[in-house]
Amino acid sequence: MNRRKLQVFVSSTFTDLKEERQAAVEAILKAGHIPAGMELFTAGSKSQLDVIKQWIKESDVYVLLLGARYGSIEPTSGLSYTEVEFDYARELDLPFFAVVLSDAGRAAKVKAVGEGVLERANVAKYDAFRARVCSQMCSFFDTTKDIKLAILETLPQIAADPKLVGWIPASEVGPSNQLAEELTKALEENRRLQAEIVKLTKTLDETKATDMDVRKVVELLDGELIELPINVSSPEVQRATLLALAIAFAGKLADGVSNQMGISDEQSFLRFGVAPKLASFGLAEHAKVPSSVRWTSLKLSKEGVRVLNWARQNYNWQAKTTAANAPKEGKPTPDKEAKAAPAKASDTKKSRTK
Repeated sequence: MNRRKLQVFVSSTFTDLKEERQAAVEAILKAGHIPAGMELFTAGSKSQLDVIKQWIKESDVYVLLLGARYGSIEPTSGLSYTEVEFDYARELDLPFFAVVLSDAGRAAKVKAVGEGVLERANVAKYDAFRARVCSQMCSFFDTTKDIKLAILETLPQIAADPKLVGWIPASEVGPSNQLAEELTKALEENRRLQAEIVKLTKTLDETKATDMDVRKVVELLDGELIELPINVSSPEVQRATLLALAIAFAGKLADGVSNQMGISDEQSFLRFGVAPKLASFGLAEHAKVPSSVRWTSLKLSKEGVRVLNWARQNYNWQAKTTAANAPKEGKPTPDKEAKAAPAKASDTKKSRTK
């Protein structure tokens, strides 16, 4: 039985909807999923907004609780933080639904706690935002019971989508078809690279290899183009040479890249797309890891460090990039064949297993 749990981000104004947020959290937990929200953060700084956006990006579902207040204004956009969160979730195309305070619920809330729950400063913005939310997937609530009912009815429908990642116990995870396909391609690529290595008149050896031998390997690395994942590169470049990637990420490769759970997209690309190719040349090797873990780590070998240092000093590995009019900072150019190192990107939505 698959016990996948979805991470559900709950967005709302805070002080006027504390009970409603608590009801939403309880309903999400009862449905067997994981609530996420920003109760520990207050609106007002860009760094906090960045953290909130990261939480939304790492969530599987977005839920909006809309009361009668517009909320604090984010200075850059002029919109409320709640509307900024809503727009960001829609930009990411996250599955979402909203639960909106009804007119009867608003009247009851004003009677119970006063008019402080009503928007006074930005009424026009609130009305426009509420109209936009109500034009999409939403339901209405008079009391917290309605919120729980809406979540318990809607969330299972969204959770039925097999494309959602969620959190899955490690005991239930088997090898995916995608991973098997990637491993097969990697093995075929390694065989091809091994065949090219055989063409070399000598094998690389730290004490015996000549500059000519090293140059042949460097030229092979420089002739090997690798497709770059979108979430690791900049949009302007689609491929880079194995040599450029090895030099650009030499520090991380020297430290070692593992295949443990929770690694970033960049780490995954280095572990499965770059390090095994370097290993086939004898330029990377398995690093020592604790005996109690199931993951492995690849790092640059001494020979790999020597070859890359030689390439930096003796080989014009950025020549084709310069010819393509690449920026001075070393960022890739629009030339799809550019041999520059890819621009790094922050971690994207997780592929996660508990």
